[in-house]
Amino acid sequence: MIDRNTMPYGRIAAEGVAIVLSILLAFAIDAAWDNHKDRQQERAILTSLAADFEDTRGLLADGIASHERFRDSAKKLLGILDEDITVTDPETIDGLINDAFVNAKTIEVLNGSLSALFASGNLDLIENEELRSLLAAWPSLVDNATEDERWIVDDVQQRFVPYLNARIPTRNIYRNSSSHRDTMREAIPPRPSTGYEALWADAEFDNLVSNRLSNEIFALEEISILVREVENIIEQIEIELLRR
Repeated sequence: MIDRNTMPYGRIAAEGVAIVLSILLAFAIDAAWDNHKDRQQERAILTSLAADFEDTRGLLADGIASHERFRDSAKKLLGILDEDITVTDPETIDGLINDAFVNAKTIEVLNGSLSALFASGNLDLIENEELRSLLAAWPSLVDNATEDERWIVDDVQQRFVPYLNARIPTRNIYRNSSSHRDTMREAIPPRPSTGYEALWADAEFDNLVSNRLSNEIFALEEISILVREVENIIEQIEIELLRR
């Protein structure tokens, strides 16, 4: 029989504590390693997102420039109709009509990294709560902006171009496109200048130009929201990358 008075209780207790501490240390090491891997993965995600949103910022700037040109061309046409602006150069008028009745632009954004992040279910790896919220809201903002642009494209194809085709020769209008002028001039031979008096006197022309102007204003408002949010997203990504 073991003499309880001679059992090394202190040593047994110390060994027990050592075992518990070693287990806790192992758990702590595993947790630290897992956290290290998560932070490495987060940094890779942030770096990829930063590249996409930097490119998107440039693409949005290009889109704004195009929409501002369409808006300004519609304004100038209304100025001609109201006799507030005098434009006598036929090629200039061709370009204005091309912008307002033929040309259209849809914005481009790079969503590859964000789509991959959503698909992986790893959005929670991003510790910055504000950044997570901005990223989660981004797709719906893009949808709102592109919906306005799709209306413009549909209007151009279904109403504006058919209107022109039914009323005047359009060769010079396509030839003097403001966005592809060199290519169009090389491909399309000129024809004698078209008289636009019939358009100036047509209330439907006035209505269509006014409609295009209002649509471009709405589109620019939606894109400006995207620009603001891109700047916020990039700022938050940079903050997080500097912390790593």
